[in-house]
Amino acid sequence: MLLKKFLKNRADDEKEEEVSLEELQERKIRLVRSIKRKAMIKRILVILVLFFGVAGGYKALFDTGEENSYTELKDQAFVSAYITDYYSYPRSDETKERLKNFTLSDDAYSYEYASDVESVDVRSVTIYNTEKLDSINQIYSYYIKCTYDVKVKDSETAVNTMFNKITVGKNGDKYKVIRPVTNIKNEAEAVKDKDVLDSYGYDPDKGSESVDEETKSDVKNTIELFLKTYNDDITQARLLFLEPDRLLPLDDNTSLELNGMSDVTKSEDTYYVNCTLKQTVSEMQMILKYHFEIDIEKNKVKVMEVY
Repeated sequence: MLLKKFLKNRADDEKEEEVSLEELQERKIRLVRSIKRKAMIKRILVILVLFFGVAGGYKALFDTGEENSYTELKDQAFVSAYITDYYSYPRSDETKERLKNFTLSDDAYSYEYASDVESVDVRSVTIYNTEKLDSINQIYSYYIKCTYDVKVKDSETAVNTMFNKITVGKNGDKYKVIRPVTNIKNEAEAVKDKDVLDSYGYDPDKGSESVDEETKSDVKNTIELFLKTYNDDITQARLLFLEPDRLLPLDDNTSLELNGMSDVTKSEDTYYVNCTLKQTVSEMQMILKYHFEIDIEKNKVKVMEVY
């Protein structure tokens, strides 16, 4: 009896142990799945955070760009209005009040024209350079070109151009001219370095073979037909161009005409042509150097470059 009971209890224990292992395995599987889900959720959250962070950064960048453009427009408007008041003569009471309001010192705009000057009217004000003098206090110098009409007694109206520097302090949307307007020119300078200038040169491609007179005549006809079509109808001209979308329309007042060919060579599939074109713009004409490349098989223009 005791042996049967012992064997029965042992069998029951082994059964309970087997059940426990199965449950443990199931729990392990559930735990692994849970960990994977949490890891996936974590990755998704990280991606979302990064996405919104980057999107926010781009938005801030675009907003900054828009704000910068808006600020530049306001700066231009202020400088233009101030210089217009500064040069205008005779000055109205409103003009005098604006100058007083926007200038740190009354002496900065208290000048007089010659006694025979009857009127001064500003035509245009162009800001061509800007210099930041003080980032903390928001002080800027604007270099401007001002064109104005001067009427002198017993004389015809003359057109004058003046180059100035105006120094402005900014506080939010508020402005103050803090230095007298000075007659200083700070225009862009021309590039003079020979090595740099040489790098700007255009060296047209050239074929390895020369061509006979008959071929030159055919090439001449191809270019003349293309130019005539180009002058009259951009849609049809693009049919004669190997990459149609690259051919942009001429100005409505402009036409091109072949003036002469200086060099025609060829490779296996291309004619290379250096020539001059007469460009007519309304009543003005000029001779320009052009380089053409023509696809031999398709008889279409591949390249058209002015140089």
